[in-house]
Amino acid sequence: MKGVCAATVILLSCLGPLCSAQEVPKDPSKQEWRDLIRTGLSGTDCKPTDSVRDQGARICKGVEGYSLLLKGDELKPEVYLIAPNGRRSPLRYWNTSDPKYQRLHGSVLWTVVRIPRTTIAVDFTAEIAPRQDYTYSGSYDIIARVSPGPVCIVGSVSAGSTSAAESVGIASSPIGRRCLSLNELEKKDWFLTARRLANEGQINAARLALTRVHIPSQRFIVYKEMAIAQFKAGNSKAARRTLIGARSEALRNPFQDDLRYTLIQVIEGMAESGFYENAKSDIKLIPESDRLLMYLVVAGIQGEKRDLEAAKTTFQEAIQLELKRNPRADWNLSEIGAAQARMGLIEEARKTASMIQDPSFRETVERSIRERRREPE
Repeated sequence: MKGVCAATVILLSCLGPLCSAQEVPKDPSKQEWRDLIRTGLSGTDCKPTDSVRDQGARICKGVEGYSLLLKGDELKPEVYLIAPNGRRSPLRYWNTSDPKYQRLHGSVLWTVVRIPRTTIAVDFTAEIAPRQDYTYSGSYDIIARVSPGPVCIVGSVSAGSTSAAESVGIASSPIGRRCLSLNELEKKDWFLTARRLANEGQINAARLALTRVHIPSQRFIVYKEMAIAQFKAGNSKAARRTLIGARSEALRNPFQDDLRYTLIQVIEGMAESGFYENAKSDIKLIPESDRLLMYLVVAGIQGEKRDLEAAKTTFQEAIQLELKRNPRADWNLSEIGAAQARMGLIEEARKTASMIQDPSFRETVERSIRERRREPE
């Protein structure tokens, strides 16, 4: 009975508003399934070695009886893993003679997984200078498998918005991953490669590189730049073929929303290559919410080419579509009028402003006209 009464008292004491703020104390004997432990590669975490063989080197503390031996250049050291039994394993985290390699960051992150079995990995950060055709991120996370072996590099992740999570994911599951060689650590960016080749007019090489690019929005940027390069080289027929092929690829995709990332590039490429009617005809294929933007893009390209008559026609087509909209979108008309004013089509902008019913949106166009008139000729 005494035990029951005690339990009742405890229960009743938690019926008030303070109960929700009380926390059940954690059992200090229980460990998290994974520990992330950061240690330094200099300072108090390290000490000089006593070995004549490793004169000038330093031993830096690790976890679970492991440590790191750093030799040579302080910024670009050779690194060895020292196991609890004294066994030494080289960690070839980067080619230290690479002129683009700048330094190793001053700390490492150990990942110790305890459930369902113990694994250990260590993550280094290498700072790398920009290199043509490679993603420039400033640094790479290099993940080494420590235990169970074999000891080797199993991951290389360039810095980015998701790199921390990706690196910890690799370090948390090192078992079964293959060992990476030095030439696999730096990730070539095939999108950058294909763009460079396209801009240089190396169309066949760009197409070959494009086979390694799988993100749709990136593929269609390359198609556009290939076509522009072909047009600039005087081969407008080849440019048109490239863009028609790209359009076919875009329309084969069953996800219509992707057209805002793919077909938009085709429309820009058509306009840049002088195929204005093809460009405007394709606008109706993209989501309605993006159509006005694309009319303005086409008109803007025509303006840059100083083909102002063509730009006037494109603006008028956009206006007619907006006038048919119910209710009329005064904001869209103000966007058209402001674009006309920026291009120097002052009379056309005034006519557009006169169609706008909302005074605040009409003022947007009139302000653009005044600003344009103040600009030096």
